[in-house]
Amino acid sequence: MPTKRQIASGYPNLTRQNVMKKIQYIILYSFLMLAISISSCKKNNDVDTKDVDFSVNANGYLVTYTNATTDAKSYKWDFGDGTTSTDVSPSHTYKTKGKFVVTLYATLTSGNVIQGSTIVNVSKTSPIKLDDNTLADWDTITHTVVLPGPKAGVFQKAKFDYDSQNIYIYLEFKGSVAVGNIFDFYLDTD
Repeated sequence: MPTKRQIASGYPNLTRQNVMKKIQYIILYSFLMLAISISSCKKNNDVDTKDVDFSVNANGYLVTYTNATTDAKSYKWDFGDGTTSTDVSPSHTYKTKGKFVVTLYATLTSGNVIQGSTIVNVSKTSPIKLDDNTLADWDTITHTVVLPGPKAGVFQKAKFDYDSQNIYIYLEFKGSVAVGNIFDFYLDTD
């Protein structure tokens, strides 16, 4: 028969023996959960925290890669145009202009492979220098338009070149400073 205290608490089957069993189950369950947690967590010593480190220097179609990755025993470069290299710090000449995703794979001394990628923008360069006070750099430009006959007006020859930033135009015309030929030049750039 339950005591008045058991009836008042709302637990008619609450006995000292039942309470002790429940405490034992809670302790056993807690111990098993702790053991499972500890046994499932193990330190992974194989994880490398190294990073791939390289810099890029582009000069027209020629791109030089400088590798600063440490603790690697071999390297593989994917230049993004279907060609690869195993040199430590290679130079690569692209055949066309464009954007290329370059990836360096480094095999560490531990055997793990790490990788890093960047986008390289390859663009055409021009030998034209606007600040050298000479026209000699135009001698290498072969894109020449010869304007024939009397309809050419004062212009005799035109040369054009470009790079990723500018369009260069060279116009050769007949005339003299004394005459002071004036002409209008219109570019539709869209």
